[in-house]
Amino acid sequence: MEVGLLRQPRVMRPFFVSYRRDPWLKEVTDLARACHRRGVQTILDVSDPGALAGSAQLDAIRTQIRDGSSGLILYFSRNITGSAVVWKVEVPAALDAVDRGNYVLMPVFRDLRPSDALSVLPHGPRLAAMAGVVVQSEIGAAHAEVGRQALAAVLRLHNAEQSGEPLRVALRTRDTGAAVEADLYIDWTADFDLLLRGDASPAPAVIEALQDVCKALKKNGVRDVHLTGGAHLSAAIAFGYVCNRAAGYRLWVAQRDAIWAADGPVGDASIRVSAQQLSASGSDVALVLAISRPEAVADADAATANLGLPLSGRIVVQPVNGPGRWSVADEAQARGIVNAIVTALMSKRAEWRAKGVVHVFIAGPFALAALLGHSLNSFGPLQLYEKRPSGDGYVPTLTLA
Repeated sequence: MEVGLLRQPRVMRPFFVSYRRDPWLKEVTDLARACHRRGVQTILDVSDPGALAGSAQLDAIRTQIRDGSSGLILYFSRNITGSAVVWKVEVPAALDAVDRGNYVLMPVFRDLRPSDALSVLPHGPRLAAMAGVVVQSEIGAAHAEVGRQALAAVLRLHNAEQSGEPLRVALRTRDTGAAVEADLYIDWTADFDLLLRGDASPAPAVIEALQDVCKALKKNGVRDVHLTGGAHLSAAIAFGYVCNRAAGYRLWVAQRDAIWAADGPVGDASIRVSAQQLSASGSDVALVLAISRPEAVADADAATANLGLPLSGRIVVQPVNGPGRWSVADEAQARGIVNAIVTALMSKRAEWRAKGVVHVFIAGPFALAALLGHSLNSFGPLQLYEKRPSGDGYVPTLTLA
């Protein structure tokens, strides 16, 4: 018998998920992804609950649930009621942790109702009385609610243990394999794999999850956020956009060995902003930030042409000394660049009477992307793009409104 970990860096204590593999493995994997999108990591028990296990492995499971987890998510189905491992090991360990405090046991009633659990002795009546999630016709909606409740529990634990400390958020869309210290580990790796192939289906779920994160932060009084990367630039813009300055968030972003703050002294931007009106009848604007790669301009032009975007005009931003990997020296310059972009975008949209979508193409530092998103929330819909893994042009990723 083995307990299989989803291979992610350790953040705050994960949630242990108890379930029967047959026939629920696919659904529970989707549930785990709904949690990961919201910054909550999970441990999936990949064993066969009907199999016998040695006492050492059972003790390891008890210890993981009781001392190594923030909570237990019990995928409560009719066929789990006969599992000796679940009812004699996993649930008792979780209930013991609940009794000690700062622990969540969350039943997810899949093919029965809380009242049906009353007859499952000895723990069923107590589980039936707990606040859980009842799966109705919309399984995805139920999984999202599990993710929201798990996120709320993690934030309560953070507030209890790290009172007054900024929340550390790791945002990942790439499988870097690098461990980071974080309180929330937002994992969109599987979603961006699909988005970069041109499959837009995960985009609404990603945006919903990000909005859930920022709503939960606000509800729990979290305003100071430290963001680390390992993510695509469109994801960084999206995070900054939703957890924005106007909503009261204070943002710091890791950039190599430094931390760039959204607020502070503004330095010389040292950029060249070129604006060109393309059509008096167009409604949209292309914003092209060629900070680190000069070819970003030609690639963005090709993408807008291929997509047939109704552009009123385009704004191109480049360093005065030419694009390059080190063209943004520090956070003060980054804030200057953000201010210059916001000013240019505001001015040209008004001049061109372009009230449609702003299409954002960016090649530059991760922290600059997050700081830019932090200041773009007042510009209406944004369509974000990402360079294809093959390097062959841009593909739409997330739409922000």
